[in-house]
Amino acid sequence: MELNIIKSEEKNLETEKFLSFKNNNPNFKNQRTLTDNYSFLSNSSYSSINIDYESTYEIYKLNSNKNEFYIAFQSSDIEGLLKINKYNFLNKKSEEILTMENEKNYIKKIKYFYDPVFEQEYLFICFKQTLKIILIKNQKEYEIIDKIEKIGKFGGFHVIKALLPINNFEIFHNKFNQKNYLIVSFFYQSGCTSKKKDINFFEFTNGKLILINSFSFNTLLETKLNLLYEDNINKKLYLLIYMKTILKYFEINDDLYKCNSDEQLSNLYDAGEGLKKLNEVFPRIFYDFGCIKYNNKNNDDYLYLCDTKSNLIVINLTKKEIIKELNLNINFKINSAISFKSKFIIFGTSKSFLIMEVDTYKIISQYMLNNDLISIKRYNFDENISNYLLIDFIDKTIKLFY
Repeated sequence: MELNIIKSEEKNLETEKFLSFKNNNPNFKNQRTLTDNYSFLSNSSYSSINIDYESTYEIYKLNSNKNEFYIAFQSSDIEGLLKINKYNFLNKKSEEILTMENEKNYIKKIKYFYDPVFEQEYLFICFKQTLKIILIKNQKEYEIIDKIEKIGKFGGFHVIKALLPINNFEIFHNKFNQKNYLIVSFFYQSGCTSKKKDINFFEFTNGKLILINSFSFNTLLETKLNLLYEDNINKKLYLLIYMKTILKYFEINDDLYKCNSDEQLSNLYDAGEGLKKLNEVFPRIFYDFGCIKYNNKNNDDYLYLCDTKSNLIVINLTKKEIIKELNLNINFKINSAISFKSKFIIFGTSKSFLIMEVDTYKIISQYMLNNDLISIKRYNFDENISNYLLIDFIDKTIKLFY
């Protein structure tokens, strides 16, 4: 099924003056508005922490277009309308490539995926109850090839049988066994006072889905932490994910066929003697955001986890021990955490973004913004430069900082 393509007139990217920042940091003096009709999610709730806004866009490059990048986003024009814009770095022009209406249902998440085994490119688009898989044939031809939906029983006093709401998904390539995996989670009311989460594991090969396993567990929490960790020393790929109030740390491989329940997925608490304290830390602090730094110190890998109130815990994943526990004393609510270059982490807040030096745990720069920030992402457009940031705002804009 091919999508309708609507072209628009080319227009120059808007060049703007950077607003303000503390400290004389040479990074991010410039910004460009990439779109001003972007629609995001609002009024979402995770546990007792209210997250007002969630991002619903993806940025990517196609292998055939080295000097251009693309943004797929939910348009504010019509609910569930997907738009894809192309931007050229050389001539600084933009062009609308595609629009697609999607059954009047809002988009929750978009992710680009390149399959290195079959050299194919895809967009995965998650709606409230449907995950669509779209093959990118070329820059202007996109085709829906499959979709994932799950029917189940949910509700409180009145139980109904219908499509289950999707909580999250991840699509990734395991370079250690040369296979692609897709994980989809469903989160729904399963009784008057209880909620349930279903997790489905798929192998994704040459555009085809093979269900590996599926199981359910009861929980009170809807969580958003999903981190992939490539253990290059032991040549294993792991996924870190919250289940109930426990941080699970499990290997992504064909052994997932043997898993019958979430209890069989290993806890990070049990990975080493140096992590026993996590059993005390995690029940009292609900970590929403995190990032991993590879070869950080002594060639070890480090995991940085933080919550909205700027509590930070640092874990040496190689030695399996806690390195640091502290509060960064950031005044605004944190909503993003990304690794930046070799020695920094960038935190996004509702009113600013800040750069922390990992060796000292000190905030060395704070960039104040005049609009509410939803999330902050890093993207490496150029192999030699990795200091581009993408930030989306509640005024319906997505901006490029450099």
